[in-house]
Amino acid sequence: MEQNCKEFITYLLLNRQVNLKNVSKNFKVSTEAISIQITKINHLLKSEPILIDHDMIFVTDACREACYRLLTAEEQQLFSFYEVNIRRKLIMIKLLLHNHYMSLGALAEYVYVSKNTMLTDVKSIKKSMHEFEIQLDYSRKDGYAVSGSEFLIRNLLAELIREVVQTPYGKFVLDEKKLITVSEVFLLKKRLEKVESKLQITFTDEQMEELPYILHGIIKRAKVANKKWTFKIEMYDIKNTREFPIMKEMFWGYDFLSENDLLYLSLQVLASNLVESALHFSDSEEIAYAVDEFIRLLEMYFAIEIIKKNEFKEKVILHVRPAIYRTILGFQINNPLKEQFISEYTPTFNIVEKASKPFEKLVGHKWSDEEIVYLSMIVLGWMYQIEETKQPIFRAVVLCKSGTSISKLLLENLKTMFPNIDFQGAYAVRQLNTVAKDIDFIFTTVPVQSNATIFVIPSILSKDSRQILREQVDKAIEMDSHKKTKELLAMLKDEIPEEKICQVQAKVESFF
Repeated sequence: MEQNCKEFITYLLLNRQVNLKNVSKNFKVSTEAISIQITKINHLLKSEPILIDHDMIFVTDACREACYRLLTAEEQQLFSFYEVNIRRKLIMIKLLLHNHYMSLGALAEYVYVSKNTMLTDVKSIKKSMHEFEIQLDYSRKDGYAVSGSEFLIRNLLAELIREVVQTPYGKFVLDEKKLITVSEVFLLKKRLEKVESKLQITFTDEQMEELPYILHGIIKRAKVANKKWTFKIEMYDIKNTREFPIMKEMFWGYDFLSENDLLYLSLQVLASNLVESALHFSDSEEIAYAVDEFIRLLEMYFAIEIIKKNEFKEKVILHVRPAIYRTILGFQINNPLKEQFISEYTPTFNIVEKASKPFEKLVGHKWSDEEIVYLSMIVLGWMYQIEETKQPIFRAVVLCKSGTSISKLLLENLKTMFPNIDFQGAYAVRQLNTVAKDIDFIFTTVPVQSNATIFVIPSILSKDSRQILREQVDKAIEMDSHKKTKELLAMLKDEIPEEKICQVQAKVESFF
């Protein structure tokens, strides 16, 4: 592979999406030369290609992994240094998975810095760990090691791995440092897909990327820790459910895992955001009563009656269950849309926060803003549901990498904006091949490839983005003779004899 191609692939792996002009300026070549280089790389790739759309270069997760394999096949090292935040997370993960003392020199060499820089990092790491009630022990003879509650150590490890994987190049850092390799998580990813099938659930695309890394990290920790440990989970009996044996089966071959290890790993899966779920965990009356009270308070504060109340109750329960597991494990989910949502939907957020008191009683403390925002998205998405006044003409799907709350809110927003489109539902991006049949439009938060007309949109539609999207949809219909014909025939169908519709359609489409 040519050196300039290697440099360009490295640049793309370090940045999630980039502007074509900025890349051209950075490499001091024309945009045409960059386009030619992308064509060459796409020819070498066996998976999804690098895409150019509206002067933006997009690389999907599958394509990124293929680019990384292409680059490292020739033993090319991707990183010669790490920015400080990633560097410190790598050191913490290394210590947690190593589970014995490491010298200052060994730690410094591991992340390519001097001993003085590592001393500064160690001070920061010690402070960070103290916040999690975990100790960073020091021995003049042996160096540094981690000690503390095994439960808290595993929580911290899961959170660190999640944060690293969420960065544009995190998976490749973990792979290059041999902490968790791409090949190691491949098997777990396939097993997760089997769990999806057996339990009738669908994880978000983000969870399917993060979970195998988190699970493998915890498995590696369990192997090196090799000690008895416990954690409190009396509130919800998971061991005696029909789902737990299926979850346990996922970890066959790891004979060193104890019952508590398997329970903890299962809880990590259950605490994830699910797109849709048919799980029957925690079917306690407590949860049902709390949701009933939540709905009653919502109706009182909004001064409305919620339509299809039983269906709405089911949706809320599907969210509350994993939220309970997150609370049991003591970690918070990341909601990148939190600030934007609170800013744009402040009254809704405040009312949902007030109405969520029954859930506070359920878990014993106030829920985080992230959880309240997800609940608010469910509520707002449900309130947007209206009786359709127009007969739909076109068919579309919504694709979203994030959780159910975001995708459902987006779906209901689009339904109100485009009553002439029959939206088939909101799906994970990896479900595209199974749902993209006989559809006209795809509304997606990340770039995808399809024969249907694609609109890449933000997760939350602002006033400006709504206006832009309306114009784009109108233009797409106007520029497509087939869609324009469908729209016209929908208006005139009552005036055209049924036996003549196909003939008229062919003539009108030919005219356009």
